[in-house]
Amino acid sequence: MSYFESNLIDMRTFISLIVSTFVSTLALAQTGNFTSKISFNGEERVVAWHVPDGYDDSKSYRLMVGLHGLGDNATNYRNSIINSLKWNTLFPNTIFAFPDGGADQNSDFYAPEGDEAFIDETIKSAIGSYNITNGRVILQGFSLGGSSALQYGLDHTNKFEALLLNTPAVQGYSTAANILGRGFAYENASDLPIFITHGEDDALYTPSINESVRRLKTNGGKVQYILMKGVGHRLPSTTIMNQVLPFFDQPAAQSYDVDLFELQLPSRSCSDQVAAHILVQNRGQEVVTSLDMIPIIDGQDQATVNWTGTLKPFETVSIPFSITSSQGDHEVGIRVNNINANQPDQESANNERSQSIYLVPGNGQTPDFMEGFEGDSEAWLLNESKTIFQWFQDEDVSKSGSFSLGNFNTILIFNTLGNVEYFESPVVDLSSISNPGVTFDLSYNYHRYTPPYFTDTVNITDTLEVQISTDCGTTYETIYRKWGQALATTDEPIVNPLQVADCFFAPEDNEWRNEGISLEKYKSAKNATIRFNYISGLGGSINIDNIQFGSNLDAPKKVSVPFDVFPNPANTYVQVELGGQRIQHVQLTNTLGQIVLDNRLDKPTGNYRLNTTNLEVGMYNVSIVDEGGNRYVQKVMLQH
Repeated sequence: MSYFESNLIDMRTFISLIVSTFVSTLALAQTGNFTSKISFNGEERVVAWHVPDGYDDSKSYRLMVGLHGLGDNATNYRNSIINSLKWNTLFPNTIFAFPDGGADQNSDFYAPEGDEAFIDETIKSAIGSYNITNGRVILQGFSLGGSSALQYGLDHTNKFEALLLNTPAVQGYSTAANILGRGFAYENASDLPIFITHGEDDALYTPSINESVRRLKTNGGKVQYILMKGVGHRLPSTTIMNQVLPFFDQPAAQSYDVDLFELQLPSRSCSDQVAAHILVQNRGQEVVTSLDMIPIIDGQDQATVNWTGTLKPFETVSIPFSITSSQGDHEVGIRVNNINANQPDQESANNERSQSIYLVPGNGQTPDFMEGFEGDSEAWLLNESKTIFQWFQDEDVSKSGSFSLGNFNTILIFNTLGNVEYFESPVVDLSSISNPGVTFDLSYNYHRYTPPYFTDTVNITDTLEVQISTDCGTTYETIYRKWGQALATTDEPIVNPLQVADCFFAPEDNEWRNEGISLEKYKSAKNATIRFNYISGLGGSINIDNIQFGSNLDAPKKVSVPFDVFPNPANTYVQVELGGQRIQHVQLTNTLGQIVLDNRLDKPTGNYRLNTTNLEVGMYNVSIVDEGGNRYVQKVMLQH
């Protein structure tokens, strides 16, 4: 090939690239509603656009990138936002770009791994084709798109002017709290304003969104959180959306405004003087150097609490105070009085927080009673749940009467692995009766999945743990713990539940069991309480009824099980619990029979934790070998 021919080919290639780029840009630089495609990870990914009809390249524009929710696509979402909701009239001089989530429409913009980079490719495409004002990019998202927008926005605050999150579908409390999943960079919350809306009737996401908002505020986040009354899982009205741009332009609307966003107070105390904390965020424009706040007990003002310090706009502080009152139920609150000695708070909606507390008398009550949960059961405490899975008064299942306490769990919704939901008895005086004990009626069943839903048969089971505190709830000791077949009150598990409704267990009369626990060891305790913990292993349906304290009750019923493992499915560890037998070592093998962990034991009995952090996802066998050389095996699923 001659020098001329070689350079002619290079020139043709160069011209071809220029023409191709020009045509691509020309095709995109249009107005109204249209779509384009961007090559990304080996596929042509759609972006749906809306560009104002009067677009003028000599003027600069804001860009909004909108991420759609579960099962949706870019075009449908663009049509909803622009054609139906008319957001283009609410955000003047704004270009809208809606990237498509790709072929995996039932996941967020972080699946598969690296998929979130398409958000940045969309931004680059917009900036390369239109006159976008530097830094004037809003990242918006609805549902799973909202969760992705929160994730991506906090990770890349330098790319965005603000975040607009409409019902961000944060997948459970554990995800919101960075216990499971990728983790939200809450430490960057102060870098940009964040506007969040959520319907109060959308109960599934209430705990997780509330936890995310709390963590954003705790980290100095410029957050506007609108709870939409009478609304479910949907986008907000025009009335709410009209508040977005003013907030983005000026997050601190008032000179003086403090937000009392969380009251930390125990639900019960055995002292008449109780320590509390109030978390405060400065949402005003001025630095706060002092606060006067008034505690309130049962509607009566108490002595003023004074705080001094330096609280800059959107910084937070935890301020301690205490309350003193007589035994019984009380409503405790605290409100802002003055800021910086003589300045009134200019926003009253966030100036007061309150909650109830029960102050226990000197000794607990005589424990000669039975609780069937037929009424309000006010003396029993159900923890303020941070997940959708929580104890509730069940009107469909009971051993006797019309109600029991129920709970359920499933892999079909959120990853709640390791979450603990609990309720507690009243404080009782065990020294007031002889041979104290407690009994309760129990129904429980776990879940089993078989091929083709899993590659092998897997039992997925939660755990019931009963604990006792002899110091009014300061410390606890476990007195009962069962799971799986040992906990189940029926012979057959719930097999392959594919709908949430299939995950519940409706027991027949003979599918209840009465459990008894002797409390003889604690007979001198004057301030004892019993706690029932339901520990998530991602599968099960439980009901408890007719809890009875009294004398001469049966000891716990024994179930002969060589050993058990939990959680199952597992994540970073597998706990092996033995039934008292003496063993030589614990092994973990994969489906090929290869030993991946082999713990030879220094002591022959006890419980052991296997670190599975570095193991691949899949099915494994956990086996123990006793001193006689006998091997026992159970299956466990690992998921990360």
